Amino acid sequence: MRYKLRTLLIVLALGPLLLSIAYFQFQPYLAWRKRKSGPLIRQARFLGNRAFSDKKLLKVAGVHESIRLNPYTASQSLRKLQTFYSDQGYLQAQIAVLEGNRPRDKTLAFQITEGRQKSP
Repeated sequence: MRYKLRTLLIVLALGPLLLSIAYFQFQPYLAWRKRKSGPLIRQARFLGNRAFSDKKLLKVAGVHESIRLNPYTASQSLRKLQTFYSDQGYLQAQIAVLEGNRPRDKTLAFQITEGRQKSP
């Protein structure tokens, strides 16, 4: 009886901790499953870009008319653009989502401040 009680207390003490760790580990995958919700993108805009054309940035961000717009796809596109700019030598580039991260948005807009390009 004594060992059963000790085991039960250990499980009750560690259970919530382990469940919270598991939740936060799998939470990004749950957001990925919701990527099919939201309206279709009608338009994507880039404000402040000078080094690259809108067409190039659309390809990099993976944005096209058949993709669903929701906070997950907006953050994925933002991450892809930040990676692209840093790979091209724009280490001080700042990119922000102006429109597209709210549930009812139908357009995706990014504000880009490129900064200086690192010399090779």
